[in-house]
Amino acid sequence: MVGGPFIRSTSLIGFLGTISDYDGDAELIMRNANLELDLFANFDVYISYEKLASAMENASKTLNAPLLGCDWAKSCAPYFQNFGPAMYISHFEDTLENWVKAYSNHLEYYSNAFSLELIKDYTRKEATLRVNFESNDSKQRQIQEYILCSINLMMTAIAQTTEPLARVTKFPYPQPLGFEQNRDKYPGNVEFKSDHFELIFNLDVIEAEIRQNILSAQQTMEYYIKSRLEHSPFKRNPSMSNIVSMALLSIFGTKKCNLEAIASSLKVGPKKLQRLLAAEDAHFSDIREEARETTAHNLLSESNLSVKTIAGLLDYASTPPFTLAHKRWTGLSPKQYRDKFIN
Repeated sequence: MVGGPFIRSTSLIGFLGTISDYDGDAELIMRNANLELDLFANFDVYISYEKLASAMENASKTLNAPLLGCDWAKSCAPYFQNFGPAMYISHFEDTLENWVKAYSNHLEYYSNAFSLELIKDYTRKEATLRVNFESNDSKQRQIQEYILCSINLMMTAIAQTTEPLARVTKFPYPQPLGFEQNRDKYPGNVEFKSDHFELIFNLDVIEAEIRQNILSAQQTMEYYIKSRLEHSPFKRNPSMSNIVSMALLSIFGTKKCNLEAIASSLKVGPKKLQRLLAAEDAHFSDIREEARETTAHNLLSESNLSVKTIAGLLDYASTPPFTLAHKRWTGLSPKQYRDKFIN
């Protein structure tokens, strides 16, 4: 089990490419931070947030890359799978404000190292998105900038604009060395020695209606599956069962894991999806059950998420149905399984 703050291994997407852009050795950086190399091929486990933060700081110094966090964030556009199903969620929300609320609810499954808080000021006609980190240690600056920059870029993409959405970005630490030379790479105005990590937006931007297109949700899902297939033994000839499983694993915690939603995201109707699965002697409910079991075991053994939270992530209506399912899988309750694994 990961001790201390954790973050999903999907957060590593784009790291290899960013380090390579600086002619660095990502594998060496990972080893020095005691992070396993096979994490790059596994999107469904948890890693130490502090180890990742340390790896980023060391990489920044070694490669003379003061904007490593921001550069990494930019490399993950436009789907930002490094932040889980954040962009997929956006296709079902009507405003940025509601996206922030929906993604905030999902964050407890992604990481316990930070949370989001939206503060609206009608007098000043502005909205503040505060990112509350478990630690404001300036020695974790790169991962903090990576997260802030990613959130700003995601919101900019959701709003379908090319200009960075945040008017002001605030950091609680002093202005870092090299900032003036790289001033143009920071979006909007930047303030240091603030009380919090914050992104400041015009209020009307946060409340404005988002123009939606169902094709965008389908394209996002297509990208999620393609990313997983690159590390899959079924890469060359995936079955529909494989594809459905990958779709489910990509969006657990979004409340969009039913047959109708998955079929829509795969550009087919529910009945056709059932027929395609039946041709492989498979059923949607069985595939979802297997994906739930795999995810539950990862969460129970590698995170300190509560059983209630895990049940919610796996789209169970409450804890009792999850407990019954887990006993069916293993003969043990979730608590018994976790205790046995730890001991």
